[in-house]
Parts: sequence; C-alpha cells; structure tokens
Amino acid sequence: DRMQIQVEVSQLVSEVDRIASQAQFNGMNILTGGFAENSERVMQFQIGANMDQNARVYIGTMTAQALGLKGSQGTDEQVSIATPDSANTAIGTIDEALKTVNKQRADLGAYQNRFEMASNGVQVAAENLQAAESRIRDTDMAAEMVEYTKNQILTQSGTAMLAQANSQSQNVLGLLR
Repeated sequence: DRMQIQVEVSQLVSEVDRIASQAQFNGMNILTGGFAENSERVMQFQIGANMDQNARVYIGTMTAQALGLKGSQGTDEQVSIATPDSANTAIGTIDEALKTVNKQRADLGAYQNRFEMASNGVQVAAENLQAAESRIRDTDMAAEMVEYTKNQILTQSGTAMLAQANSQSQNVLGLLR
C-alpha cells in the first residue's frame, strides 16, 4: 500500500512543479521565483493617474523544491512515506509547504484587494472628471445661449431701425411731391 501511495505522492509533487512552471502572466512564469521579493525582476503596476502611483507585486517561488517537497540542490529525491518515520517527517514537510502556499495566497489576495480599491478610486475620479467637464460644457452652453439671444435682439433691433429710417425717408419724399 505504501508503494501505491508513494507513487501518488510523487505524481502530486510533479504536478506542483508543472503548475509552477506553467503559471504565466503576460508571457512570464510567475511561480518560479522570477518575481520573488529578493529577485532582480519586479512586477510593477500603474494603479493611479499620476507618476509614482504604482504597486509592486512579489510572488514567491512555488516549485516543489522551494516548498521542500523535493530534494535540495536539484536532486530528484522527493518526500517519502516509505517508513512510518519518513511519513511523519513528510507530514511536517507538507504542513510547512501548505503554510508557505497559504501565505502566498493571502499576499495575492491582498494585492487583488489593493488593485480593486485602486480601480474603484480611478473609476470615481473618472466619473468626477466627466461630471466636471459636463458642468463646464453646460455652463458654456448657457453663456453661449445668452450671447446668441443678445445678438439676435441686436440684429432684430438694427433691422427695425433700418426699416424705420427707410420709411422716414419715404415719408419725406412723399411730402416733397
């Protein structure tokens, strides 16, 4: 029975490595340590409208070796349950690996919350900007309507004055005849 269980354990450890090597964001492997806090690469996102409003995301190494499920220095030695003592040690190793994974999940959840809050803030700012622009356009429209009405009245008054001036000259001509 231990042999079959060991085969399953080995397959699960291999699956951890497969997931770590194939999890990608924007074409970059994110679980192989390239974006760990002590790595040279940084995953940085612009989260605001202004300069330096950005967030850095650190993602730890989640390979089987980094989690302690596989031998150190690249050996293929895996968690073993061949004996009761090794099975007991394996439980401790797996518990530590789960703690590491859970901490990383919590960190990713915190990053997600931060991004959602930043997104909501940007959406509110965009709505406020649109409302301000609308008020400015509405104010300009009202001012233009006042100006248009004033010019319309002046044009009509000028036309009426010209008509009156023309009719007065006609009256004078009529008197002279």
